Order: sequence, then C-alpha cells, then structure tokens
Amino acid sequence: MGGAALRALSAHIGYLFTELPLEQRPAAAKRAGFDAIEHPLPSSFPAAAMARMLDAEGLIFAQLSTGFGNVTRGEKGLPALPGREAEIRAALDAALDYAEAIECRLVHPMAGVPPIGITPAIAAATYLENLTYSVERCRGGVFRS
Repeated sequence: MGGAALRALSAHIGYLFTELPLEQRPAAAKRAGFDAIEHPLPSSFPAAAMARMLDAEGLIFAQLSTGFGNVTRGEKGLPALPGREAEIRAALDAALDYAEAIECRLVHPMAGVPPIGITPAIAAATYLENLTYSVERCRGGVFRS
C-alpha cells in the first residue's frame, strides 16, 4: 500500500453523517476533509454503486468488517467460534468479494467472544483456521502485495 493511503484520514460513515442516507455520506466525508471512508456493513449498498461514489469523490474505502454474527444475541464476531465455520466463511467470501469490487485492501474479521465452555486454546485455533482460510482466499486480486 502506498504511503499516501497510510496517511489518509478515514471517516466512519456508520457513525458520522448519520443524518444523511448512506449514499450521501461519502460526499459529506469528502467535504469535511476526509481522504477515506469506512463502514462495518457497506454491503447494504451495492458494491458497484459504492465504487462509483468513491471514484466520484476521490475517496478510498479504508476498511470493512465482517463476520459479526447475530448482534441481537450479543455476538461480536464469528471467526473464533467453533462450529460456525460455514457461516463465517460465507461472510468472509462475501466481504472479500465486496472489498475487491471497491478496492478496499483491509478486511477486519470480527473475532468474537467464545461462549462459556470454549477454552481460549480452542477459540484461538478456530480463529487461526478461519484466518488461514481468508488468506488463501485472498491470493490474487487487490489483496496481493
């Protein structure tokens, strides 16, 4: 990643400019002086449309998150939860496809909080297995280099 991207100021449009609909927030971020935007669930907006908005405003999409799980049940991520591998891998695949379409180089898999009875060693092994899947899936595309 180039040095300019490392110095970019990113507006989290999930929290900022919430008085505006999502499609107007990138322009608001640019007017406020930001170089980049981020949002945890940008997939609520089609990737092609997001890419056009980024291009029109001269912004980069700094990072997106994936694998939240069921937030209504208090889940804060899936990758470290044994038995949820199919679910997290589907979420990772979708996030990586979206990230590639908008040229977002950073994807944050939300690790999760293991339920009672899952040891830290099991959670860590599950997380590592799911991250390894992600790394292998990233070979090629915008995730190279």
